[in-house]
Amino acid sequence: MKGACFKVVFTGRLTPGMTRHQVRSNLEKLCQFSHQTLDRIFSGNTAIRSGIDRKAAWRCWELFRRAGALCTVEPMEPIPLENLASQLCESHKSTMELCPCCLTPQENPTTCLVCGVDIAIYNLTSSVPSI
Repeated sequence: MKGACFKVVFTGRLTPGMTRHQVRSNLEKLCQFSHQTLDRIFSGNTAIRSGIDRKAAWRCWELFRRAGALCTVEPMEPIPLENLASQLCESHKSTMELCPCCLTPQENPTTCLVCGVDIAIYNLTSSVPSI
């Protein structure tokens, strides 16, 4: 989807086995964040970057994942479902999975055709408990 804007959100979830202190230290080294910035990031449901394209959003997501911080990549604006839904065959709608991010019916359950979210990774990061 050309021209779509995304945001990367850190909800406080950490990679299993990592401590909050380790992740803060990793982010400080990898991103050169100040202590104030790290305090803001760890305050909960913080948009790390917003208004960026899909490729930049996933690069940011990967950087945080390497540091031990699990983020989500979300579209900035709601996706109009009627555009895609009208193109889908009525017989396939009931058997298709929905994108967990924008709730658009998907023929391919790996990557959302509308918002570009990797569905498996989105589900993984959404199911990891906060530490």
